[in-house]
Amino acid sequence: MRTTSQRRLQRLAFAGVLLFGPLASCAEDLPNELASDVTPPPAVDPDAAAEASSPSLSYQPCPGGYSGACATVQMPLDWNAPAGRTIPVLIDKIVSSQRPKQQIWLLQGGPGGTAAGMIPLGLALAERMPDAEVMTLEHRGVGASSRLACPKAEAKHAATSSDAGTDDAPDAEADPDASTPTVEGAGPLPNRECLDEINAARGEDLRHFTTTNAARDLARAIELTRRDPAVPVFVYGVSYGTYWVHRFLQVAPNAASGVVLDSIVTPGEQFLSTFDLQGDLAAMKVAEHCKLDAQCNAFLGPDPWARLQEIKVKADQGHCPEAGLKPRDRTRLTFLLQLRILSGYAFALFHRFDRCTAEDAAAIRTFASRNLTLDPNAALNSSALYANIAFSELWESPPPDAATMAQRFGASVFPSGIDQLAPLYASWPRYDADELVGKFATTNVPMLMLAGTLDAQTPIAQQEKFKPHFAGPKQTFVTVPNANHSVVSQSPMRPDIGSTEQRSCGFELLLSFLANPEAPIDTSCTTKIAPIEFARPADEVAYLFGTSEMWLGARRESDVQPPSLIRLPTVTRFPFGF
Repeated sequence: MRTTSQRRLQRLAFAGVLLFGPLASCAEDLPNELASDVTPPPAVDPDAAAEASSPSLSYQPCPGGYSGACATVQMPLDWNAPAGRTIPVLIDKIVSSQRPKQQIWLLQGGPGGTAAGMIPLGLALAERMPDAEVMTLEHRGVGASSRLACPKAEAKHAATSSDAGTDDAPDAEADPDASTPTVEGAGPLPNRECLDEINAARGEDLRHFTTTNAARDLARAIELTRRDPAVPVFVYGVSYGTYWVHRFLQVAPNAASGVVLDSIVTPGEQFLSTFDLQGDLAAMKVAEHCKLDAQCNAFLGPDPWARLQEIKVKADQGHCPEAGLKPRDRTRLTFLLQLRILSGYAFALFHRFDRCTAEDAAAIRTFASRNLTLDPNAALNSSALYANIAFSELWESPPPDAATMAQRFGASVFPSGIDQLAPLYASWPRYDADELVGKFATTNVPMLMLAGTLDAQTPIAQQEKFKPHFAGPKQTFVTVPNANHSVVSQSPMRPDIGSTEQRSCGFELLLSFLANPEAPIDTSCTTKIAPIEFARPADEVAYLFGTSEMWLGARRESDVQPPSLIRLPTVTRFPFGF
């Protein structure tokens, strides 16, 4: 039987919702329409195998990780040579109806995150829009779409990870070559061993695993699945998915009836190589909330951000060795910042580290032993695709050298760990950026753009630079105060008086746009966002800290067991990714 804390942690997810990226009732944690336990897959459409409009598609029950009815389409490896070699790309029809009134496509972030993470959002949309057909496309190079894999390196990482949290676990700080580098939420990062495997298996093919080719895959998938030209088609992208959707608008500006961009990657402004500079920007804004919270303010003082910086300096000088907190471990706290509900824990951990009683050190060690990133679909993700696109399209030019990246990591209070990839940049066989990279689409398609002010992965300042390029009469940029990355999932509203129901502002904005993309958007929900929580339920604290309270409290004897599944918001599975 699952404990209350297990159920709560399981709901910290894009369970109809992740950094991040991840539905029934859970008023204290996630909006009702975005929170549920695992939902069984819907039955396969009985008419799916005989799709009238597209005889080339043959839908079957989906393979593991996906849901509903799936079809594999052979797409050109190189869309500039469409008659050449092909690769399989998976289309997942999450839900459908006999005569759908609209088709909605959901695109994942990463790059390298699996489309399986979008299934809960698809089910949530279908519950509110029963006449919709909800689809997702697995990005080329991920999962069942010709995944870019390095089996030996991944197996080595899996073997190392099985010892995580034990006294026998390898010490990557002491021996950086002992195991594949990793960052909280990302799994194994590609290394030289992975690159050698990829080169041997794929060679020249890597240069065709691009955002532009993936955008053309999407255009073709819509063409193949659209049963009736009169049925509107909408495309939603989150995080890197917004970059993918924008590229789709460049290659097929009139193929969609409307698009939704959630947590925007602005071309030419947002780079993955700058991730160690971004966590602090979000933390400073959370610190402003700390000032207004009696408990947080009491422990971190009138200027919480200044206090965190002072504690970071003490950490660099070797303070509180009994806590076992190393500089590299701060990426785990950055990961907490990407999860709005858990962000208060990052501040509490800094305070406990500073105070450094025996109970505090034990709480920090307990937290370090907890696996927050167990992902049932992790085997479908591809860190190799991440590196391929990141180094080729989403890295600064000229590239920062390893010393610069290391300096950024060391100077950050909340670093991401992206510096670990810098040594691989020179060796990776990058493809040449095509003429669309760094440019903006020209389109009048209706557009809803959602940007959260607490976003650590796509900071609000760079998202706002997207706005002037799409200012048409049916194109609306909505700044959602105190929302985190993946606004649809991480913008909880205060419950109405007399109600325990908690809704997501971002989800309500999405539904409003899909219902009528040409109507003005009612943004009143942006004034009702719930405050950041600096106190969490006791049983959850007991699991994460082993104490009775977040900020105080002695050891608590607890029978709390590790959750069998912690579903995190989908876009946080690559914490230094989109």
